[in-house]
Amino acid sequence: MSSSRSAKKATTSKDITKAIKSSDNLVSRNGIVFKQQFSTEEEVNNQASEIRGASSTVSRSRRSLISRIFGGCMGSDIEYNLADQFVNDTTFFADCFVTLSHGVTAYRYIEPRVDDGVDIDKLPITILLHGLYNFSYMWADLADTLVDNEQGVHSRVLVFDFYGRGRSPWTGVPISLDALVVQTKELIDFLGLDKTPLSIIGYDLGAVVGVGFAAKYPFITKSLTLISPLGIKYRGQPREKLLCRKYIGEYMILNRKNDIPNAQNDHYYNNASYTSHFPYVCRDIEMIKWQIINTPGYLGAILSTYRKFPIRRMDDLYNAIGLHTRSVLMVLGDHDVIISYNSTLKKLTKWFPNGQIVDVRDCGHNVLGEKFADAANEILCFHKVLFGTK
Repeated sequence: MSSSRSAKKATTSKDITKAIKSSDNLVSRNGIVFKQQFSTEEEVNNQASEIRGASSTVSRSRRSLISRIFGGCMGSDIEYNLADQFVNDTTFFADCFVTLSHGVTAYRYIEPRVDDGVDIDKLPITILLHGLYNFSYMWADLADTLVDNEQGVHSRVLVFDFYGRGRSPWTGVPISLDALVVQTKELIDFLGLDKTPLSIIGYDLGAVVGVGFAAKYPFITKSLTLISPLGIKYRGQPREKLLCRKYIGEYMILNRKNDIPNAQNDHYYNNASYTSHFPYVCRDIEMIKWQIINTPGYLGAILSTYRKFPIRRMDDLYNAIGLHTRSVLMVLGDHDVIISYNSTLKKLTKWFPNGQIVDVRDCGHNVLGEKFADAANEILCFHKVLFGTK
């Protein structure tokens, strides 16, 4: 169950169904232009080769400890083959590519089916921004629901992988707030989606990116949905200060890489095998293992995030965004230990006096994984009012 701290909401159907997962739902805008600009599989693999660098030509036995450490974090030991990766995740993935200022970005753009005579360019646009450790796969169910003509809001949806996550390789660019905001804006511009005000939904790290985007581009940000947002109170990682030290951090994250997937258990209030959401717990763990093996620079990107991204103490930015009149929905699990539920709730209530805060009961940090129906229902209610959808 969930409880709302705002005014009365519009009523929606209790049943949240998925949209049809057919390839017909995936539409490439301005097809001819995009085909000319798409990064091909060969280009993505070439960039991954550049990431691996000259050190990869030296046999592992002859490489120094430092070379092996940095090689592991940059993905120098990974053979990045796009086609092979698709085998592991065939239901929902970012399957289009474009080269932006800091490297290749993998994305997926979905348009709902429309009746003849309906101008699709006038439909709302929703941007989904993933968390620190995961990537765009996490949005599969919500994206389908938002696009759905009957139960959803009939919205166009864009998901993509931040640098160093999923199918977007890391080139060594510092993973700062500005870098991810710029990545988001460049992709939006490339797709020609900047003509319509955007609804942004961000989870965890993605919520901070959404807030940063709204601060930098206030006039095209129609609304914000912040799910378990970082940037306020964050529990952090064991020995996090050491992770931020050069060489030591690289050595530590390589030695702890097998512990990273299982740490996702802490993102759930109840991760027992008898729960209905246990398959989602397993999926999260497997997807992080997948990234460690397949995503060039995944470990380096995680390390760079801890060093360069403001995962806490962003009070001033949140406070400034809260003064804006745009619609804001905040969704929190009432047993979230990652961002400290009580502290985060207190601050968000103060900063967003006109916002809508929803507590999802008996839920941890990963609200969509643990209580999808409750969280999605609140998100749909919010967006149906926002977009004027019946």
